[in-house]
Parts: sequence; C-alpha cells; structure tokens
Amino acid sequence: METKPVGYIFEDARVFLNKKLRCWSVQQKVKGRWRTVAHQDSLEVQGEASREGSLVRLVVNLKGRERTLKEGKKYVHAFVYGDVTVLEPVGAQNLQDYTQGARLVWYNPRESTVFKMQRKSGDFKGQDVHEVAFVVMHKDLEDCQLRCIALPTRRKPGSKLEDFEFEYV
Repeated sequence: METKPVGYIFEDARVFLNKKLRCWSVQQKVKGRWRTVAHQDSLEVQGEASREGSLVRLVVNLKGRERTLKEGKKYVHAFVYGDVTVLEPVGAQNLQDYTQGARLVWYNPRESTVFKMQRKSGDFKGQDVHEVAFVVMHKDLEDCQLRCIALPTRRKPGSKLEDFEFEYV
C-alpha cells in the first residue's frame, strides 16, 4: 500500500486507526465496497464537498463494538467520515500550534458506544461527539488520538457550513 503525497485528497472517504501499523488507514468505496486505499501518518478531515454544508461524522458500528467486547479482539468498528487531505508530517510543537484551541476526541469500546470529548475539557467533560467541523489526525499525538478544531453549537436544517456558529473548544 503506497503513501499518498502531501495535499492529496480522498473524497467521500472514511478513516480508522490502524493499531497494527500505527498509522491512519483511509478507505473509499470501490465497486460498492469499502477498500483500504492508503496508510498515512497525518491527515485532515473536512465535511464531504459532495454534500453541501456537511460535517465530519464520527461513527461507531455497534455490531462491531459488540463483537469486540464479546470476543476480546480488536475489530475495526469506529470511523471518521469526510473528505480527507494528506498533511505534511510535523513535529509535536508545530502540531500543537496548528491545532491551538482544539480538544481531543476519544473512543473506547469498553466505556462508550460513541466518540467522546476529552475528559479533562471542562464543560465538555464526557460529551458525546457525532459531528464536527474539522478533524486533524496525526500519529505523533498520544496514542494516535483525534483533535477536533471546532464544534458547531447551532445548526439549522439546510444551512451551509459558513452559516454555523462555532464554539471553539
């Protein structure tokens, strides 16, 4: 599997943490089935351009979670959906500057059925997270966690991304 160059865009893709390879795996639909098309160290995910006003979706497959818990094995069942852009690998300090004001999002199948906002994040302690405006994924972060840049506080049906009121967390 090849690594794509910086700036490469995967449209309508999904990403998952590949613990075996210690990187992010990108999947796209090929002939109606999800296929892994790349393994990357640094990614940026935004809402799908094909869907106006869409956000990045954080989805947990509940049947996959049940199987993971029942069998005690690590099955891939949590994904981030959106348009994925390959980022240039950066050092930890540059990444902190790039994601200033961001909060970590985590998922643990033994503790929750959804992605959660970082536990030490004040008012957002343990808040469920289903959609965000923007996600940066980088392997140099602690345990390859996600950093979300903004969470929309209000969303009117049919509104465009530019119309959202954001609360930066």
